[in-house]
Formats: sequence, C-alpha cells, structure tokens
Amino acid sequence: MRAALGEAHDRGWQFVCFKSDAKELIQAIKIEAYNKEIYGIIKDIKQLASVFSSTYVRPPPSRGSKVLEGFSK
Repeated sequence: MRAALGEAHDRGWQFVCFKSDAKELIQAIKIEAYNKEIYGIIKDIKQLASVFSSTYVRPPPSRGSKVLEGFSK
C-alpha cells in the first residue's frame, strides 16, 4: 500500500481507493486502533495518504458481489 500511494502521488492523482483483505490493516487505518507491531506501517501509510484530497480503504467485494458487478456492466 505504501508503494501504491507513492505511485499514485507520482501520477498526480487526487483520489485513491484501496481494497485489501487485511482486516487488521483496514481497521488500523480507519480507527487508529493498532498494535505496536504495525505502528510504523500505519504511520507511513497515513503520512503518505495525507497528500491526497480523498483516500478510501475498504475490503474487496465478496465473491457474490463480484459476480453481480460483472453482470451490471
């Protein structure tokens, strides 16, 4: 995620949305509730994300949602 934020910044993007299945990481970023083992990672991600107008982090769609999404296009 850190590398992706850097790439998005280099490309001049203002809005980014990340989908991750790492539940602990998503919760840590959203509510700042994290253990000391991932503190440095979260700090880096939050610092990099602060340059964007908007940053979203959410879990990927469930398998069923993915199928429906494909049909809706």
